[in-house]
Amino acid sequence: MEKIIWDEQFSVDIPIIDQQHQRLVRMINDLITAESIGGQSERVSDILNRMTTYAEEHFATEEKIMQARGYPLYSVHHQEHMAFIRKIVNFATTNTSDKESVSAEMLTFLKDWLATHILNSDMQYKDFFEQE
Repeated sequence: MEKIIWDEQFSVDIPIIDQQHQRLVRMINDLITAESIGGQSERVSDILNRMTTYAEEHFATEEKIMQARGYPLYSVHHQEHMAFIRKIVNFATTNTSDKESVSAEMLTFLKDWLATHILNSDMQYKDFFEQE
């Protein structure tokens, strides 16, 4: 599977958020690398656990900015974040020691969700903030 390549189309023009998005991309790319070399479940679980923790931190930062700026779609965005966390936790708990590789379903979900979320949902708040 090809790695995610960060470029300016993903930028929301909020430096801390862009940095956090880039870190999430690196974590997903780490999983893709693990998959390509026959990822060991312990390594995959470690990456997923770090990703879950970091995603929660990122979402808290993003949501704090939304609330401070009165973003009207905050609750919808928050629900998307919670659904992502639930899905990642599910992947982490089903990644048992008898699995020899990273699930293609998991990688596809992570890549698609992050790209779609940034390019659609996050760009909505970027547009809203630019109109302030």
